[in-house]
Amino acid sequence: MRNYIICYDISDPKRLQRVHRYVSNEADFLQRSVYRLTADQESLKCFFLTLGSMICEKSDDVRLYPVSPKTQIQTWGKQESIEGIYLLDETG
Repeated sequence: MRNYIICYDISDPKRLQRVHRYVSNEADFLQRSVYRLTADQESLKCFFLTLGSMICEKSDDVRLYPVSPKTQIQTWGKQESIEGIYLLDETG
């Protein structure tokens, strides 16, 4: 299992609702249109096959960033900690 940050920008309101519902059920909310997905290779493939059928590749933008266990995430402002993602401020 590996953690990924997934984010999206969907141009059509109806597609946005479908994508939001799907991603919200599959991944942990971090911030508006940004989620943490924990998946193995097979479930990641299924996730993207399903998600790919919901979007318009010409006008929508979906991104996936793998998160290394050694990744340190810097944040500012209001934040919530999610298991497996550790939010660090300037003091570490």
